[in-house]
Amino acid sequence: MIVHPIKVLAALVLAAQVNAAEAPAATPANPKPAEGDLTLPMPADTTMVFRPILVPGKSFWGGEERIIQLGDPDGGMFEGLQRVQINGSFPAPGDQGWFYYLGKYEVTKGQYVALMGLDALLAQSGNPKDKELAKLTGQGLQAALSEPLSGIGWPAVEAFVHAYNQWLFDSGHPERLKNLPRLEGVPGYLRLPTEVEWEYAARGGETAIRAGTFGDAIPVPAASLNNYAWHRDNAKAKVRPIGLREPNALGLYDLLGNVQELAAQHFLPEIWQGKPGGLVARGGSVLTPAKELRSAARAEVGIYRWDPDRQRMEEQRSLTTGIRLTIGSDVIVSPNYWQTLQTGYDAYKASIRANTPVGLTLEHPVAQGASAVGMAHAGIDELMSKNQALSTELTRIKSYIEQAEQKMDQAQQESARSLAQDALRNAANAGSFLFGATQMSARAKELEEMVKQLGDRFKDQLKLVKDKAAEKRQNASEQLDAYAKRVAELGEYGNTYVDQALAVLGKRDLSERERTAIVLLANHVAQYRATRRISREAWGNDFEKQYGTVSK
Repeated sequence: MIVHPIKVLAALVLAAQVNAAEAPAATPANPKPAEGDLTLPMPADTTMVFRPILVPGKSFWGGEERIIQLGDPDGGMFEGLQRVQINGSFPAPGDQGWFYYLGKYEVTKGQYVALMGLDALLAQSGNPKDKELAKLTGQGLQAALSEPLSGIGWPAVEAFVHAYNQWLFDSGHPERLKNLPRLEGVPGYLRLPTEVEWEYAARGGETAIRAGTFGDAIPVPAASLNNYAWHRDNAKAKVRPIGLREPNALGLYDLLGNVQELAAQHFLPEIWQGKPGGLVARGGSVLTPAKELRSAARAEVGIYRWDPDRQRMEEQRSLTTGIRLTIGSDVIVSPNYWQTLQTGYDAYKASIRANTPVGLTLEHPVAQGASAVGMAHAGIDELMSKNQALSTELTRIKSYIEQAEQKMDQAQQESARSLAQDALRNAANAGSFLFGATQMSARAKELEEMVKQLGDRFKDQLKLVKDKAAEKRQNASEQLDAYAKRVAELGEYGNTYVDQALAVLGKRDLSERERTAIVLLANHVAQYRATRRISREAWGNDFEKQYGTVSK
């Protein structure tokens, strides 16, 4: 029996006692009600509706099942392919995963007016059409208020989100919190979505991943895009009321087109990095040509803009930029939960973190290249599944990639073995010098007693022994400095290569001192991988403990 992911999602939400028993009647705030809708109240008897977005993995920290690829290889310079991790804000029932909740529709002018008042909209909006709202009545007014909120500046956006949270949290009206999802009993709150949350939902989330369509440029067949999005080719540059087009696989409307939507972060040339700029908007608008609409599209919207005619900076108000809210929660909602996260992190750090995007950024460059090659494999497989005519050529290219993989793997093995061997040599040398220094120090103590008892005749010998002890300690310190650097270099390789390198060394005919050193080396590499720090003093203390008593 085939189980539809959307029905599974709806069942999960029902189990979570989200208000999803039956699809409610259509309203201006929810013109297309559906199972699984989460409805929050607003003033003036209106509402705001959200959809649950399922994120796989029962652990807070997640794992490889949450690693997704964003961006578009055919997109612009700000849409480069990136591997990131998606996370939820609230655990789903029965350890099925995690949820975050994204607005089903773009926030409307009607919702803004219900909370902030018409006068506030007239004062904040830079849209000339909004000046006519006070004159409208009946269906004309309702249609205008059903359009997405746009034309307001960033301060007004922040004020609206803050005011909505404060209204929901009014201690005199606890019923307003009834449908808010909770983490450890603490209600969530409203905010803008992150870019990763937005694009994950725009691509269809877990539903699209299972269907194999998550990597598509748009989440629907190109021929039917008009059924799902308002864009320049069908909207005539006019923003339309919410809910008139079809929803995506997660029940979300107008993620592509109509108005572009602000995300929580400032604009960076890449999602992860680059110079911070203005605000970042996603999804395109009624001014975007259909051929340029895609889930990866990103645009910068200035908080302020330079007016060259008046020679001054002014607040930016974009007539085609709106917002869609999400429900999130704090990471640390209580002291007890902090301890829960700490326990989970220790296991996560010791196991799968190295394979997450953050962990891979710390790997040796060759290891990062191997990860990129793995992504190329997945892309080729997807192309082959969609275009059998290219199968022969793609298979040939894939064989070249596999040969490159083998060479990279061999290079990593050899390099890791060489580093491990050098580090072991430094460790054994340091141990030898420390042992010698320890023996010299013991002899110096004996000579000090003899000087006390027999006079100055042993002073020259005492000085010679102390100088020798100091020299050996200096030699040991130099060897430990070189050792620490090589531990760090070795730690940049994956666990597999480190384990292979140490296993090869362990099979050799080693002295007792070298066998002690190889145990220290394994421990120190593991410590470095966990912390990404050279713990020179602590590692030196480990050598002091081991080689102060070890016999030759």
